[in-house]
Amino acid sequence: MTLTIPHKGAIYLSFMAVVHVITNFEASRSNINYLVVHIKSAKAFACSLANAEKSFYRAFNAVLGKVAGVASEEVTVELLKVKCLPVLLYGFEACPISNKQFNSLDFVLKGCFRKIFRTKSAEVVQNSMLIFNCMSIAGMCCQP
Repeated sequence: MTLTIPHKGAIYLSFMAVVHVITNFEASRSNINYLVVHIKSAKAFACSLANAEKSFYRAFNAVLGKVAGVASEEVTVELLKVKCLPVLLYGFEACPISNKQFNSLDFVLKGCFRKIFRTKSAEVVQNSMLIFNCMSIAGMCCQP
């Protein structure tokens, strides 16, 4: 089997980054952490989203701790969209995301809306997400 190295440019840099990660991989580890992407050890190429979810919750709780009770729900939702969602979505272009992982991320986002609006009703959460134009995570990642 021969390995052909791609031409210079973005593809070359991506190729060299993957080669760097693979050559520095320790056999005893089950995950590879490259920048903010956490690659799982599996049969197919997959990424772990646990650290992204943890960072998102950290950012959301920091925002909510500063503005809870002072700012309106509208301001809190806009802060969620501007400050917290980029933390969750950063690095998704590098990994394939399964439907199960999208559902997990949607649950995280809906949980934040439940906390902002102090409700357990799925209908209230769905309507508020529609009103504030905060669609599902799959819709945010796949839109052009």
